[in-house]
Order: sequence, then structure tokens, then C-alpha cells
Amino acid sequence: MSAHQGPLGQNLIYLEPDGGRLAIRGGRVFPATGSVTLAPATVVVEGERITAVGRDRDVPIPDGCRVIDARGKFVMPGLIDLHVHFTGVFTSDPYRRFLQPPFAARVIRAALDASEVLAAGFTTVRELGHGSMDQVIGLRHAINHRLIAGPRILTSGWAISQTGGHGDPNVFPREWTRQLRPRSTFADGADECRRVVRENFGAGADLVKIYATERGLGPGPDGLRAVPNFTIPEIEAMTDEAHRRGAKVAAHATSPEGIRNAILGGVDTIEHGGDIGAHDDLLDLMVERGVFLVPTLSVYYWIASEGAAVKTESRAISGSRAMMDVQARYLAKVHRHGVRIALGTDTGNIRGRGENARELEMMVEYGLSPLDALLAGTRVGAEAMGLQDHLGTLEAGKLGDMLILAADPLQDIACVRRKENIVHIIKSRASLSRAPKAPA
Repeated sequence: MSAHQGPLGQNLIYLEPDGGRLAIRGGRVFPATGSVTLAPATVVVEGERITAVGRDRDVPIPDGCRVIDARGKFVMPGLIDLHVHFTGVFTSDPYRRFLQPPFAARVIRAALDASEVLAAGFTTVRELGHGSMDQVIGLRHAINHRLIAGPRILTSGWAISQTGGHGDPNVFPREWTRQLRPRSTFADGADECRRVVRENFGAGADLVKIYATERGLGPGPDGLRAVPNFTIPEIEAMTDEAHRRGAKVAAHATSPEGIRNAILGGVDTIEHGGDIGAHDDLLDLMVERGVFLVPTLSVYYWIASEGAAVKTESRAISGSRAMMDVQARYLAKVHRHGVRIALGTDTGNIRGRGENARELEMMVEYGLSPLDALLAGTRVGAEAMGLQDHLGTLEAGKLGDMLILAADPLQDIACVRRKENIVHIIKSRASLSRAPKAPA
């Protein structure tokens, strides 16, 4: 294992396969396996994986073990954000954001954004497209080889849109959009959809991101958010191709018809969800099919509160305010209905950079308990990714991704967002990527 000062001053500890033993001793441990916390308790890690978790009296410290004194501290799994974008954009202006600044500047900005996400306590993220696939693949490689600090990245590569769908910004000539792919790549018809998924995996993607509806903001005056994208056979082709590889499919979906098509087509997570809480039949279908909801609460907050300062369109700002009202009304109901809710922020660009833990606060503000919010950002997130054998809980055999906090988020969920409370970030080097290994 090795340690160095993290991007915002936290002590970041990397776990290596042959990196010796580490024990976190005497803290209040939240394994995220349920509601139980252990105190005073010990977590022992050998190499990259946990070998023991339990009360201090029951877990001996192995010989030659580095010991971190966690008395008075809160120990929990590293947080997981299922919806980020590392595109390195500098403005929300609908024209300039896709053309300026130069590509190299975007790469540098994306690297900074990634370091701030890790500094916020998020050790794993799903990067869901927008911008260049090459950029995020390069960013993932640089993080995996510790050229820069950042969270473990699993990426969808290019998001996939139908022609003229949500992935088309509608601000450039059609040939420019096809060539530059500023928000997504495009596919039409089941065969072409299957081909594009294969192409993405061949280029290094870990999962698939599709657009199952038009705009993500609403309710809005133009009605576009109600327009479904892709037919069920097209969605089935993409999910089949992903599932044959053991990979997951995330669907941007904000209208009832689009959400229903996505679920029936076999997707694994619904991103955003619109006013899904008003539709019990859709909630029933999600529970029946085991589909997770990633509500991305905080992106609407950041657009509503900071959008004007970065030239966000006025309809996006008003739509975000309306969406906040809808989600505040329905989030707790969705949870009570039995739909599994996982944390995702839809941030990483202009708004809310490094403030990913705001999502935890909003979950609690909208009716979830602090316990349920923490589970959404740990165990449930790992399950939604299909990585529950590696991440999300502190149990023997899991990777040793952990946070050591100076305060207890079960008592004050907002403490996670205050960076001074993050005493240590512990992160395994294991990438968990499905992509072929690049040469060192």
C-alpha cells in the first residue's frame, strides 16, 4: 500500500495486490450490510481485499500490520456514483460547449474533475457518455496506472441515441453532429443498434448507455420529454448484446412510455425517471424486473441554483425547478414501493463539481432515512453495477475501498459533503473494468 496527499488535502491510501496488511482499529464501522454498526471495531485488509471485520475484541491484529487509529471516527465503504460525465466542458452555452476549448484543455479539465470526485469520497463511478469516448478511456487508463488521482471508472463509452433523438443537440448541421458526436453516437434499427453496442465494447466500454426518451428536463412546455426514443426491439437488441457479455445497460428515461419501453426492453437502471412515482404500474414493473432507479436529484438542484451563471438555457432552469418539486413529492413513495434506489448525480461538468455528496443530502430531504441514503451510495450502487462481489460493503473478500470520517453521517448526512470530515480515503487499485487490459 502507499499513501500521498489527495487532490484536496485528504490522506489518500492506495491498496496494492502485494501491498501488505492494513488494520483500521477502534472506529464505529458501518459495513452497509444492513442497519448494524459495530463499535469499537476493526477492519483488516491484506493486499487489496478485506480479510476480517468485527468488534475489536474479536479481530486480532496480524503481525506486521500497519494500524490506523480510528477511535472516535466513522468507517464506511467508499461511495459509488452511478451517473457522472467527465467531458471537461467549460460552459453550458448550447453552441460553445461543444466547440471550445481545445480537446487537450478538455482532457486536463476532466482529470481535475475526476480528482475532485475522489476527494469527495467517491471511489467508484459509472461514466455515462457525452463527449469523446477516447477522452474518458484515456482518463480511466491514467487513473488505473496512478498517473493521476481519481475514482475507479466504468464507462459506457459513447452514449447511444436514435437519429434526431436526445443525443442530437440540434445546434449544428446534421453532418457535423454525425461526425463529431458531441453528445452521443447514433443507431437506428435493431441490427445497427446491436452493431454500435459491439463497437463500443470493442473500443473499451464497460456497459451501455442509451437514450430512451427525449429531453431530460421537465415538465416542460415543448412536450419533448414525453417522446420515446428507440422501439422495444431496438432496446432488446442492445440489452441482449450487453447481457451476453455480463454487462449492464443504463437508460436515460423521463416519460412513462419511454420508461416502460426501456424496462420491457431489458435495461438494468432507469436514469432520472421523471415523474415515475406517479405511476404505480411502472413501479410494479420495476420491482418485478429488478430494475434500479438512479434519480439524479442533485443535477436539478445545481441547474436551478447555478445554471444562469454558466449560461444554461432558461427552459432547463425552469424545468429543473419543476423536476425538483416532482421528485420531492414522490421519492419516498418510490422507495416504499420496493424500487431499489441507487445514487447518481449526473454531475462532473460545470455544475456541482466535486459536490457529489449533495445527492445524499437531497435523498434525506426528500424523505429517505440517512441509513437508506448511505445504502443507496454503497451496497445498492454496487448491486446495480453487478459488482456486489467486490464493492459496496465491508465484508471479508471485498475490495478494501473505505472512507474514514470525523463525523457520523447516520446522525448528520451533510457531514460527508464537508471535506474536512474526510480523514482518509482508502482505494484499491483494482479497476474492475471489462475492457481488455492496456499495456502498462
